[in-house]
Amino acid sequence: MTRPFTIPRHSLLALFLTAGAAGAAQAQENAAAAEQPLELEALVVTASRSRTPLKDLPANVSVARDLERTNAAGAAEALAKSVPDVDLHGSPSSQSRFQTLTLRGVGDQNKVLILLDGVPINEPRIGNVDWSLINPKTLDRVEVLRGPVSSLYGAGAMGGVMNFVTRTPVGRSESSAELTYGERNTRIADLAQRGRLGKFAYSLAGRALRGDGAVMEKSPSTVASVKRDRDQWNFHSKLSYRPEEGREWTLGFFHGKEAFSRGRPYFSEDKESNTAYLSHSRELDRASWLLRTYYSYNTFGGNIDKSTTFNYTEQVLNNRMWTAGGTLQANYDWRDSARWTAGVDGQSLDMDDRTLYQTSTRVKRAKGKQLYLAPFLQLQLKPLGERLVATMGGRFHWSKSYNGSFEDTTPSKLTLYPSDERYSFSPRAGLLYRLDDWTSLRVAGGRAFQAPRPFTLYAEQAIGNATLIGNPSLAPESLWSYEAGVDRKLSSDSTAKVTFFQSWAKDLAIHRLISAGKRQFGNIGASKVTGVEVQTELGVAEHVRAAAGYSCERTEITENQNNPAAVGNYFTYTPRNKALLSLRYDRPAWFAVDATARYKDIMFADMENTILSGAYWNLDLALSKRFGALQAKVMVENATDNQYDIFDFTQPILVHPGRTVSASLGVSF
Repeated sequence: MTRPFTIPRHSLLALFLTAGAAGAAQAQENAAAAEQPLELEALVVTASRSRTPLKDLPANVSVARDLERTNAAGAAEALAKSVPDVDLHGSPSSQSRFQTLTLRGVGDQNKVLILLDGVPINEPRIGNVDWSLINPKTLDRVEVLRGPVSSLYGAGAMGGVMNFVTRTPVGRSESSAELTYGERNTRIADLAQRGRLGKFAYSLAGRALRGDGAVMEKSPSTVASVKRDRDQWNFHSKLSYRPEEGREWTLGFFHGKEAFSRGRPYFSEDKESNTAYLSHSRELDRASWLLRTYYSYNTFGGNIDKSTTFNYTEQVLNNRMWTAGGTLQANYDWRDSARWTAGVDGQSLDMDDRTLYQTSTRVKRAKGKQLYLAPFLQLQLKPLGERLVATMGGRFHWSKSYNGSFEDTTPSKLTLYPSDERYSFSPRAGLLYRLDDWTSLRVAGGRAFQAPRPFTLYAEQAIGNATLIGNPSLAPESLWSYEAGVDRKLSSDSTAKVTFFQSWAKDLAIHRLISAGKRQFGNIGASKVTGVEVQTELGVAEHVRAAAGYSCERTEITENQNNPAAVGNYFTYTPRNKALLSLRYDRPAWFAVDATARYKDIMFADMENTILSGAYWNLDLALSKRFGALQAKVMVENATDNQYDIFDFTQPILVHPGRTVSASLGVSF
């Protein structure tokens, strides 16, 4: 049954406040500023795979900077506090099993590509991201590109791309240290050092986090009353060498490790990620090229208790994943009116997924590999000079899944799956037209593609009462989408943008209920997403800046042969309405105050739309003060103490632990 598409009054209020504040900022702008409009010359790489001014991109692109001011415990949470339509499911403070950042109605991390310095870090198992790999203290910016961009970035970029870019030192040596202590005995230590030595630039950073956690079950029992404690370690290093102007070698290594309990004495999980990359770039007068190779090793494990009595460890998970890949890319500027970008991406995935039973010799093991190769081409034209910008391009995808198997020793069973090859083509085109120096109109559209990952094809994993089963018959996912929008400079330091989009997806992969406690991956025949995004940044006064945003997304299953009753249902983990309002007062001689309010509408935890999470507001506050080289902060997360629902595949409905107060003291020199 199709559900009504409604917008709550408080979401409309957020939208009207945004529009009202924007109008006020424009009315207050003086005539001198109007005569000399400020050009937005920020350069971004993600949207075009080359350094392109933000004002020349026919797409809804955001660049989030200064993420440290969000005072978030993790990079995912910091971005969700900075960009209004980025949806965060789970958070460090709630000890969620997995955290996901999604865009445009796709409530699945596998459908949003996450990059760290241009290197993909979605793990090969089911596409999740180990967020402990990213240290928020090392970030320079995050570039968020919305919509299907498989033409540029290949499989996985269905809802968009988020590129977390770390800092590269440009001046003298800098060192910093910070200690944070908060409720639930949470302790965080951060160290960083970066600098330049002749032709070399280096960056080192480390983080250690420990916390006792909280009891999050709604109705704690004697077996579900253990605090969900958490330990996290992170190490980041980057070394760059510039033998001459325009040529650079970069070597990077990132390590993240996390261990946490699951609320019962014999139920715990841990994960570890390691990523290394080497890149070589060359810039000439009208041409440039990039060669990058990378390698990642991820593990995911844990102890799983007996599902009925919970009084001993029944299973031990031991999952290992390897990823190796590379990119070769070239750019060429023809005169000042055209830029060609061409290249090829390649990737190899390897999965070994094991479950060992402690009370017997039983072992379950799923294995699988996948190869991916994709050449791409894009052309950017300026036929009318700076007035009109046109982009067009495409990518040919080839993927092969092979060496797939599933083995269960009790009873003895070994299933070998045949190899499977897939081919696809993803085009994309866009136009941007400048009405004047203040207003731009843009339209873009394209197709996205995603081949099934090895775990979704071959694995079978039981955790407690829940069993997730792979499906070797899964079809690739595809999505067509278009967007149209307007960007407006309201004043010399204020901007606003509005975007409307629609997407039509085919064969989206979800896990569906097949019997009590058992879910299997399967395809939805067809589905649709319709949405609008509103964003604004305002210079309110000399020391005051504000940002506001609102997004509304209507997701709907339009065809499902496996479950016709699901037609008309919403996607999982996809709130219909989201809003963000942030305010910053920063007077260096005095202090800085940050306030961020976020609204999330109701959403469903299952494709059957039977498990509903209520809507809620969340308010975060922070006060910071500098004393020379020292900086002190006091932070309040979830100041309204809203104990909202959290869903987890392996658990009943959990509850957020509520308000969290912490303080930090840092030094930089």
